[in-house]
Amino acid sequence: MPRLIDYKVAYQSQYEKRGQRALLLVGLLFSILSVRLIYLQILRYSEFQRLSGRNHVRLLPQAAARGFIYDRHGELLVRNIPSYELCVVPGEVQELDLLLQRMKDIAGVVPELARRKLAKVGGRYYEPVPLLSDLGEDVIAKLSERKSELRGLIIRMQPRRHYVHGRLLAHVLGYTGPVSKQELDASYQGRKPRPFERVGKAGVERQYDDYLRGHSGGIQVEVDSYGRHLRVIAEKKPRLGEDLYLTIDYKLQQASEALLAGFRGCVVALDPRNGEILAMASKPDYDPNEFAVGISSDRWAELVADEAYPLQNRSLQGEYPPGSIYKIVTAVAALETGVKNPYQSYLCQGVVNFRDWPYRCWKEHGHGWVDMNKAIIESCDIYFYRAGLRTKVDALNRYSLMFGLGEKSGVDIPGEKAGLVPSAPWKRKRYGRAWYYGNTIQMSIGQGFLLATPLQLACMMAALNEGGTIYRPHVLKEVRDERGELVRAYKPQVNSTLLVTKRTMRIVRRALRGVVNTRRGTGGRARLRTLSVAGKTSTSENPHGEPHAGFVCHAPAEEPRLVVMVWFENGGEGGAVAAPVAKYLLEEFFGLRHDRELEQIREMMRKEMELG
Repeated sequence: MPRLIDYKVAYQSQYEKRGQRALLLVGLLFSILSVRLIYLQILRYSEFQRLSGRNHVRLLPQAAARGFIYDRHGELLVRNIPSYELCVVPGEVQELDLLLQRMKDIAGVVPELARRKLAKVGGRYYEPVPLLSDLGEDVIAKLSERKSELRGLIIRMQPRRHYVHGRLLAHVLGYTGPVSKQELDASYQGRKPRPFERVGKAGVERQYDDYLRGHSGGIQVEVDSYGRHLRVIAEKKPRLGEDLYLTIDYKLQQASEALLAGFRGCVVALDPRNGEILAMASKPDYDPNEFAVGISSDRWAELVADEAYPLQNRSLQGEYPPGSIYKIVTAVAALETGVKNPYQSYLCQGVVNFRDWPYRCWKEHGHGWVDMNKAIIESCDIYFYRAGLRTKVDALNRYSLMFGLGEKSGVDIPGEKAGLVPSAPWKRKRYGRAWYYGNTIQMSIGQGFLLATPLQLACMMAALNEGGTIYRPHVLKEVRDERGELVRAYKPQVNSTLLVTKRTMRIVRRALRGVVNTRRGTGGRARLRTLSVAGKTSTSENPHGEPHAGFVCHAPAEEPRLVVMVWFENGGEGGAVAAPVAKYLLEEFFGLRHDRELEQIREMMRKEMELG
């Protein structure tokens, strides 16, 4: 009997322990559930309420139309036109493979590219992702007919950039494109762009993107379970971007590009009194409208691989030996350091030996006896060999920098190159060798290591005014809002001042007038009957082919209002090829009658280039 009682007691004790454990487990589960409910219902209430709202409310962003761009006289250069694009809302897509296949069949969407775009959305599942732009009416009709089969698809109207004159001003205006991840991550002084927004990628579109882009808006709509819009709940209208007025003169730009068409080269025309750029042309070029509709990867690769470099703005990115134009710097340095008397003459017989090494003049039989005035007018190399050796490299370097060579001008177009002004320490650091007298000889006539952009040479010529002031070149004139009210007016900025005596300035300017207006002057093809022109030619030796042809001038010579710089790659002689182009542009700007028609000048240029 005692054994039976012990067994019952033990059984009851074990049963009670099991019950207690089960009760503990149930209590623990209820505690976890309570904590989870508190977390969901209280701590994350706002977030889940927002996510729940997404089941029936969608926010459709509306991009702001970019501001227009005009020339200095109000000629429209860039505007917006209506365009329809195909978008997908990832959070509403049920069968992505099927949707992509149907869009491929109807609209030609490439599934692989679409997947890549959709993979970049991050957590923005309910924001439309653009897959195809500039839809045709037939495609829109087909997509609309099958809308019920294409859940998650949206067709929306977006303003598309339109460059009114096509290729004209391509390198100045630039183009737009979808914002990149790097641009999204970058710090912005102004408003940060939104994902999938289009931003400026080059030219003034990029430089002044914050003015042009405006402020996006959006529409909050109620949708049903199929994503169909039922009603508009709220709307925030986008704010238009501001309009830009450039310093560019449309007619002068048009003439510049027409003269360059079919050649490799550039033109820069600017006002020396304030730095306003009136024309900046570079050929070959591209059509920015290709980027506005969404350039293909194949077309982009073709542009990048093109050996003619159509994407390069030669005016500020082309670095060339300046050739005889640099003799202006050598002359100023020689006069200011006192190593040259401008009236002392030297005999040029076509060749001279320095340390038993022959150095030749471009004129085979020489120029005879030349002083500084004649040396500049007839561009005598041997005179400047002597001037450079006596002036020495340190002084040439110092005055080059004073003229603005070897450093960026600060022009308000992205991508400017600095060129190169060599020195003895630079050569030792770069090549591990000493500076030789032959380097100075080459530098004195604008050859050797020396490199400059056409824009720098234009600014150099602009510095030869009464005060020697070098203004920062710029293309922005003013910014206005949609009501036409002034937002910003560009104020001229001084880069530096040419610290030379009036005597030096007078001697050099007199000689530059002689380059154009005397019988033996190398720039005679730029002479005008009713307007005095001062200039300098350049035939720049090129180790990779025919020499480059250059000519820079200003007019009127007494009080310059316009500087023109013309440069042709592998063009031959500057006086024969570049000077007539500058003359035509001067006639165009000052409203003078053209001595030759544009096509006559182009035909003459072709013949000169063929003759070499």
